[in-house]
Amino acid sequence: MATVASSSDRYLESVKRLVEQHRDLKDEPLVLAVYFRKDGEPHVLEVVQGFGLDQVNEDGELFRVAFGTSRAFPLYENDSLHLILTNPKEIQVAINEGWADLGDVLSAIRVGAATDVFDDGSEDARRIWKALYG
Repeated sequence: MATVASSSDRYLESVKRLVEQHRDLKDEPLVLAVYFRKDGEPHVLEVVQGFGLDQVNEDGELFRVAFGTSRAFPLYENDSLHLILTNPKEIQVAINEGWADLGDVLSAIRVGAATDVFDDGSEDARRIWKALYG
Protein backbone atom coordinates (compact mmCIF):
# COMPACT_ATOMS: atom_id res chain seq x y z
CA MET A 1 0.00 0.00 0.00
CA ALA A 2 2.76 2.48 0.83
CA THR A 3 4.39 4.44 -1.92
CA VAL A 4 7.69 6.21 -1.60
CA ALA A 5 8.69 9.63 -2.84
CA SER A 6 12.01 9.97 -4.54
CA SER A 7 14.93 10.25 -2.13
CA SER A 8 15.74 13.50 -3.92
CA ASP A 9 12.34 15.00 -3.04
CA ARG A 10 13.25 18.36 -1.58
CA TYR A 11 10.28 18.53 0.80
CA LEU A 12 9.87 14.96 2.07
CA GLU A 13 12.01 15.29 5.21
CA SER A 14 10.31 18.57 6.18
CA VAL A 15 6.90 16.93 5.69
CA LYS A 16 7.94 14.03 7.91
CA ARG A 17 9.01 16.44 10.67
CA LEU A 18 5.73 18.37 10.37
CA VAL A 19 3.65 15.20 10.55
CA GLU A 20 5.70 14.02 13.54
CA GLN A 21 4.78 17.26 15.35
CA HIS A 22 1.11 16.75 14.49
CA ARG A 23 1.28 13.18 15.83
CA ASP A 24 2.08 14.64 19.24
CA LEU A 25 -1.21 16.58 19.41
CA LYS A 26 -3.46 14.78 21.89
CA ASP A 27 -6.78 16.67 21.59
CA GLU A 28 -7.20 15.79 17.88
CA PRO A 29 -5.12 12.65 17.21
CA LEU A 30 -3.70 12.10 13.76
CA VAL A 31 -5.11 9.00 12.02
CA LEU A 32 -3.11 9.13 8.79
CA ALA A 33 -1.14 11.46 6.56
CA VAL A 34 -0.37 11.37 2.84
CA TYR A 35 2.17 13.55 1.07
CA PHE A 36 2.22 14.41 -2.62
CA ARG A 37 3.34 17.23 -4.85
CA LYS A 38 1.25 19.16 -7.32
CA ASP A 39 2.96 21.58 -9.66
CA GLY A 40 6.10 21.06 -7.59
CA GLU A 41 4.51 22.29 -4.37
CA PRO A 42 4.12 20.09 -1.28
CA HIS A 43 0.62 18.94 -0.31
CA VAL A 44 -0.23 16.99 2.84
CA LEU A 45 -3.56 15.31 3.51
CA GLU A 46 -4.08 14.73 7.23
CA VAL A 47 -7.02 12.78 8.59
CA VAL A 48 -7.50 13.88 12.19
CA GLN A 49 -9.84 12.42 14.77
CA GLY A 50 -12.22 15.16 15.92
CA PHE A 51 -11.22 17.68 13.25
CA GLY A 52 -14.12 20.02 12.47
CA LEU A 53 -16.03 18.48 15.37
CA ASP A 54 -16.22 15.29 13.26
CA GLN A 55 -18.72 17.01 10.99
CA VAL A 56 -19.03 16.67 7.22
CA ASN A 57 -18.86 19.93 5.25
CA GLU A 58 -22.25 20.38 3.63
CA ASP A 59 -20.62 22.21 0.70
CA GLY A 60 -18.70 19.09 -0.27
CA GLU A 61 -15.28 20.66 0.24
CA LEU A 62 -12.35 19.64 2.40
CA PHE A 63 -10.62 22.23 4.59
CA ARG A 64 -7.50 23.53 2.85
CA VAL A 65 -4.92 26.03 3.97
CA ALA A 66 -1.68 27.18 2.35
CA PHE A 67 1.41 28.53 4.11
CA GLY A 68 4.44 30.39 2.88
CA THR A 69 7.99 29.67 3.91
CA SER A 70 8.94 29.59 7.57
CA ARG A 71 11.96 28.66 9.65
CA ALA A 72 10.26 25.36 10.54
CA PHE A 73 9.32 24.61 6.92
CA PRO A 74 11.57 26.37 4.40
CA LEU A 75 10.17 26.51 0.88
CA TYR A 76 11.61 27.39 -2.47
CA GLU A 77 10.70 30.81 -3.86
CA ASN A 78 7.01 31.10 -4.81
CA ASP A 79 6.14 27.67 -3.33
CA SER A 80 3.49 27.13 -0.66
CA LEU A 81 2.82 24.27 1.72
CA HIS A 82 -0.75 23.04 1.21
CA LEU A 83 -2.47 21.25 4.09
CA ILE A 84 -5.73 19.40 3.52
CA LEU A 85 -7.41 18.57 6.82
CA THR A 86 -10.37 16.29 7.42
CA ASN A 87 -11.76 13.70 9.81
CA PRO A 88 -12.45 9.98 9.23
CA LYS A 89 -16.18 10.44 8.68
CA GLU A 90 -15.76 13.33 6.23
CA ILE A 91 -13.06 11.68 4.11
CA GLN A 92 -15.17 8.55 3.76
CA VAL A 93 -18.08 10.68 2.51
CA ALA A 94 -15.72 12.60 0.20
CA ILE A 95 -14.42 9.35 -1.30
CA ASN A 96 -17.87 7.79 -1.65
CA GLU A 97 -19.39 10.92 -3.21
CA GLY A 98 -16.36 11.73 -5.38
CA TRP A 99 -15.71 15.22 -4.01
CA ALA A 100 -13.62 17.25 -6.47
CA ASP A 101 -11.35 18.36 -3.60
CA LEU A 102 -10.04 14.83 -3.31
CA GLY A 103 -9.12 14.55 -6.99
CA ASP A 104 -5.49 15.65 -6.65
CA VAL A 105 -4.87 13.25 -3.77
CA LEU A 106 -6.48 10.30 -5.53
CA SER A 107 -4.62 11.04 -8.77
CA ALA A 108 -1.28 11.13 -6.95
CA ILE A 109 -2.05 7.87 -5.15
CA ARG A 110 -3.17 6.08 -8.29
CA VAL A 111 -0.03 6.97 -10.26
CA GLY A 112 2.30 6.12 -7.37
CA ALA A 113 3.27 9.74 -6.71
CA ALA A 114 2.07 9.88 -3.10
CA THR A 115 3.88 8.90 0.07
CA ASP A 116 2.13 7.41 3.08
CA VAL A 117 3.73 9.40 5.88
CA PHE A 118 1.78 8.15 8.89
CA ASP A 119 -0.81 5.57 9.90
CA ASP A 120 -1.95 5.10 13.52
CA GLY A 121 -2.82 1.45 12.91
CA SER A 122 -6.48 1.97 13.78
CA GLU A 123 -9.50 0.45 12.08
CA ASP A 124 -10.32 3.96 10.78
CA ALA A 125 -6.91 4.15 9.13
CA ARG A 126 -7.26 0.70 7.53
CA ARG A 127 -10.72 1.54 6.19
CA ILE A 128 -9.57 4.90 4.78
CA TRP A 129 -6.45 3.43 3.14
CA LYS A 130 -8.59 0.76 1.50
CA ALA A 131 -11.00 3.39 0.18
CA LEU A 132 -8.19 5.69 -1.03
CA TYR A 133 -6.35 2.92 -2.82
CA GLY A 134 -9.57 1.50 -4.27
